[in-house]
Amino acid sequence: MLNWVQARNAKEFVHQILVERDSRLNQTELSRRCGFSSRSTLSQLLSGKRQFQFASASKLIEALELNEVQRQYFWNLIELENPEIKGKARETSQIEKDLRSIRQNLNVESKQRKHLKTIPANIRNVLMRPNFPCVYAATGDGKKPATLAEICKRSGLKSNTVKEELDFLVEADLVSWNSEDKTYLAKEFHLDITQQGFSGYIQQQLQNNLKQAQQSALKDFSSQEALFYSGYTLVKKKDLPALKKELRSLMLKFIDDNYDGDGDQVQAITLSFFKP
Repeated sequence: MLNWVQARNAKEFVHQILVERDSRLNQTELSRRCGFSSRSTLSQLLSGKRQFQFASASKLIEALELNEVQRQYFWNLIELENPEIKGKARETSQIEKDLRSIRQNLNVESKQRKHLKTIPANIRNVLMRPNFPCVYAATGDGKKPATLAEICKRSGLKSNTVKEELDFLVEADLVSWNSEDKTYLAKEFHLDITQQGFSGYIQQQLQNNLKQAQQSALKDFSSQEALFYSGYTLVKKKDLPALKKELRSLMLKFIDDNYDGDGDQVQAITLSFFKP
């Protein structure tokens, strides 16, 4: 579960959000984004010396770029400290109930969307197969089984190619096979390959995706269902590690937020951030 969900008051919440964001967003920068007239305003709010008011809370929400769930959680925490902040006071029991509900919902979602960070040795051969990512994505989110025909349709690959990949996935214990109804079920929502020793695999998959993207751009550049974008920006070299981390987080969030277990087509996402 995300650390900000464990916050029991508004100042703890803001501290946790700052910790989870990149190091560039410190209290000085946050105060500037909020537009507080005094630099001491934010420090007083976060130290508990000043109570959150509607205006200061609203400015913090915008400056921190909180999503809808985080906004709800933050407002509930503030209402515990200042019940009349929105004009009409709510019962403390109702506020605490809403907070528990948010925590429970996020906990359920995190269990459904489990990321596998430890890759067993017996999976190495599977990872090096070029069609593995597409077939694995087409298998589903681990909640609803899929037939061979459904996986073929989603992936756009031929039946014999998909069957071969699935056999490897079943042997590696990443996908389960139900012989009775002849369906496959993914055991993990994502495979997050972050440990050392798999850089060769990532480089190979990147090369494959770039080739496919180039071919697709030639025929589908103006399509309403595909995106091909290239851009440049000016940054400071010292900020590159933080920017890389931020961009990667945005991509993973996009994948998580838009993954549809009932989807009928796999889409590839290839992201590059480099010095030209």
